[in-house]
Amino acid sequence: MKGGLFLNTKAFFEKTAPGGLASLRAVIGEGPLLDFFDQHFLAGGWYEVMNVPQLIAAEAAAMRMTERRYLRHRTEWQAEADMGGAYRILLRVASPEVVVPRLPKVMTQMFNFASPTVTSLGPREFKMRVEGVPADLGAWLHTALEIYVEYAIVATGGKNPFVAMERPIVLPSHEGFPILALEMRVTWE
Repeated sequence: MKGGLFLNTKAFFEKTAPGGLASLRAVIGEGPLLDFFDQHFLAGGWYEVMNVPQLIAAEAAAMRMTERRYLRHRTEWQAEADMGGAYRILLRVASPEVVVPRLPKVMTQMFNFASPTVTSLGPREFKMRVEGVPADLGAWLHTALEIYVEYAIVATGGKNPFVAMERPIVLPSHEGFPILALEMRVTWE
């Protein structure tokens, strides 16, 4: 995945965590994961994504939260930062009908896996599917998709977003990794 995601995690801990980035480094402890995390990431560089589940567990522990609660908190923080920053002006002039179907494609450009499809089901209603997600990353991407879609709808003037995530679909393994498809139905007023 792109290094920008690791840089965002470091920024999150520096700005919001009790004890800052040092608290996360302490939970990770010495070893290969800390060596990986301490490297100099380039925003557009490509880095190993399969370290993310271990990092999320450490991040949640450092924040003294369950992984599920941490993922929501962290993703909401990032969505607010992203949609309040460079994309703010674009989102003000766009509509949910334009942004929502493009969002999965934009999000999956951060990875060298996963292919999204979006189908219109009617006015203000879409079905989204993201295939090729390693099972160990399913909860993380599930949360990210749900929150970013909700935030994008509100940021573009939609009201009462509803994102119904389906149970992940197990696909054939790829190179020994169990693979999922994530599906959701999105509506708003």
